[in-house]
Amino acid sequence: MVALLVLGSTEIEQVISYLDVKEVLSNQAHVFSSIRRSAGFHETTSKASVGEPLAIQNPHRTTIETKHHNVLFMPARLNHSTTVKIVSVPKPNDQLAPPGIRGTTLVIEEEGGRMKAVVNAESLTGLRTAAGSVLATSLIHDPSQSKPEKVSIFGGGQQGLYHSLLLSQLYPSITTITFVLTRGDRPSQTTLETIVSLKSKLAGKNVQVDFSADVEASVKGADIICCCTPSTDPLFKDEWVKDGTHLNLVGSYKPNMQEVPETLIRLCHSQGTLIVDSSAACSTEAGDLIKASIPSEDCIELGDLISDDPDATEVEVKGSLKVIRERFRSTKDDKARNTSLRAISIFKSVGVGVQDVAITALVVEKAIQLGLGQNVNF
Repeated sequence: MVALLVLGSTEIEQVISYLDVKEVLSNQAHVFSSIRRSAGFHETTSKASVGEPLAIQNPHRTTIETKHHNVLFMPARLNHSTTVKIVSVPKPNDQLAPPGIRGTTLVIEEEGGRMKAVVNAESLTGLRTAAGSVLATSLIHDPSQSKPEKVSIFGGGQQGLYHSLLLSQLYPSITTITFVLTRGDRPSQTTLETIVSLKSKLAGKNVQVDFSADVEASVKGADIICCCTPSTDPLFKDEWVKDGTHLNLVGSYKPNMQEVPETLIRLCHSQGTLIVDSSAACSTEAGDLIKASIPSEDCIELGDLISDDPDATEVEVKGSLKVIRERFRSTKDDKARNTSLRAISIFKSVGVGVQDVAITALVVEKAIQLGLGQNVNF
């Protein structure tokens, strides 16, 4: 009989509190560099292997539609770890759907093929997605030099929470985090709970956390904007985004979804400041890019900008990133001479399953070290 480790939301929160932001970013940096190092990004794995299994296996997600949710099934493998994540996403504009995204990750034991762990994935989904965004942000805006002060967040759930938390940990210069309301003047219960949780996690830091229904002012004043909503229409106008702003777009994951105007996507694409987590995945799932008619082969992948050293303990960047940073600086410098240029950068993510594998493996290992969780005979 094998012991099955069960990690609920309380244990996950405890484990996360022990993780350093650089440790989390390094964990996800290894994911994207591993994808780049592999012989190919394996979207399908139907062909059996007679030798060693492929190091990276990431089939397309399967979606089942229920009455109030889209339920996503996402199996993946990274090196010696295999997981299946199941996520229930409320349908847009469904007032009867319970708020929040429900998620569970199953971890498969390598040698025996049995279930090793059942992990509450609600916080981990937010953490790993935010880690990818903050990693991309840090590559363009070096934390040792860039001093962003104001962050605007669209979306009051776990994604918004962890984007805010990791950004504030990486950039001590941040003084204001605003959760932007797009439906009325009062925040939802979920957003209020997120604000309370974030204030608690940032206790002792000089960071003001609040909400605002003034979308235009919130966008115009932001140095970093994070869009974490399943919106099917742009959340704001492109002319509201000031020069020097970086945007992380993580909410849209279907072709009909869209968080920003097509003109903003095309602008960053033309300037070479549009980065994606996976060009293959974004070409079929990222509504923001699909509606802007951006060819997948033209996208700059996050893995292209990260060092290939698998043993690195810190995030190391490739020399090609210097070109991106220089391009961004040039855009800012040339703005006075060419009004069509705008120093804006975008990271678009639809998420890749191997991100879940990596963050879950890290958390399970840390939980075992800390003696957290329940062991159940299974």
